[in-house]
Amino acid sequence: MDVATKLVALRGSHSDERRIIGELLGEVPAPPTVPRSDPEQFQQTWSEVDRSATDPSATAFRGFLSSFPDRRLFHVLAYQPQIAVREFGRHQGSAGRSLWAPLAALYQAAMEAADNRAISALSLRAQATGAAYLARTWFLLLSVPFRPDGRCALSQHNGVGPDLQTRARQARDVWLDVLDRIEDYPLLLAEIDVETELGKITDTRIGDPLADDPGSPDEVDKLAWRRCVRGHLLPRFALCDTARVTRALSPPAARGLSRAAAASFLLAVALTAVTLFWPTAARWIGRTPRTIHLDGYAWATVLAGLGYLLIVGAATRERAAAWPWLLRQAAAAAVGVLGLGALSNTWWLLSGGPGLRWRAGAAVAMALLSYGYLCAEAANHGVRRVRIMLRRTTGVFALGLVHAFAVSLIALRWIIPVITDSGGRLAGWWQPAGRSPDVIAPWALILFATAWSLAAGVFLQLLWQDLPITAPLSHVEWRSSR
Repeated sequence: MDVATKLVALRGSHSDERRIIGELLGEVPAPPTVPRSDPEQFQQTWSEVDRSATDPSATAFRGFLSSFPDRRLFHVLAYQPQIAVREFGRHQGSAGRSLWAPLAALYQAAMEAADNRAISALSLRAQATGAAYLARTWFLLLSVPFRPDGRCALSQHNGVGPDLQTRARQARDVWLDVLDRIEDYPLLLAEIDVETELGKITDTRIGDPLADDPGSPDEVDKLAWRRCVRGHLLPRFALCDTARVTRALSPPAARGLSRAAAASFLLAVALTAVTLFWPTAARWIGRTPRTIHLDGYAWATVLAGLGYLLIVGAATRERAAAWPWLLRQAAAAAVGVLGLGALSNTWWLLSGGPGLRWRAGAAVAMALLSYGYLCAEAANHGVRRVRIMLRRTTGVFALGLVHAFAVSLIALRWIIPVITDSGGRLAGWWQPAGRSPDVIAPWALILFATAWSLAAGVFLQLLWQDLPITAPLSHVEWRSSR
């Protein structure tokens, strides 16, 4: 029970009601408010729980809880689960039988009774709040046998009921329903860390609890894990946890394609940097720069396009494999850079506009505004600690910058010169010998287009669906709105 006690512990402070457990188990005299027959009924129900705490066992407990007049039992079960587990273990641990089965049945009964508002001793609001607490403990107790450190929960059983896996998954779904609307329960939200609770879900594969190797998650587990990522980790900008879970979800082929996509984007950035700054770097080291007869920008766009194709390939094998790439930012950047080309066909000219310093300053200002917006979004999505918020926002910002760079480079090299350059002066900007002297330097061109598309994409998100900028690039979700 040590594993279960640590697993279910809350960080809140409530009045200690552990005495009621001893009263029900007949080891402490019960007060007059507790009917004399209730401790005997409870002890009989407790002793008759079958080995896997199946629904009939929970039904017997539910009938008892619905009519039990003392609210202390509900209080200790809901708000002090670590004390409840410890006290039941202290009073009954020497009986030679596992405590896991009766505790799991008791918590299932308490959660269902509260959820159905069937406990006569409590108000409807108290039952609604308590049901959320009980859903958490019910799932965590049922998840113990599926955790590597919790196999001992079944050590005193000859087997497990055929419905254990199904009921553990049912409890997980109920707890996820609560997490999806966690702000309806401010008391519970103050006593848990949502991301820690999500980790307890995504770290547990509900397979055969007696198997030596639980194996890969099946489709039911994957659906629950995707729900954690999509509904909770991505809105909180938790890219590292998202990558960890999606890696576990993805087959080897999808993981390999994702790694290849990352290499492709890095090569695109490196090739562009070499093409931009090789002549300057050569002069700094005292060498005459050699003419490179290679369109580095074109090859960089090929590498960037290849990166997106590899991400699509990974998504065809596991849709969640594309989620850490935040493709919504790439789509928003495409809208932004195409809008830049449509707004004006003179922003890339030296004459008739501000100098390079002003344009570089405008690019930096747009990037900073985008970063500030992302910080505000992360904070409003529950990322409380400033250091964590800044670190996560920097990750989302950096990935958005990569997307904005890749999309801008593709548009500048292949699209904008064709559809918006009426004077033909932008054509050939990628070639030193063919570039018009009235066009700004390539580094300024790419910098301004990247910053514009990043900022426009970030703020255009406000006009899109009511979804965070880190949401997967999809529009339909086959779940009821909660």
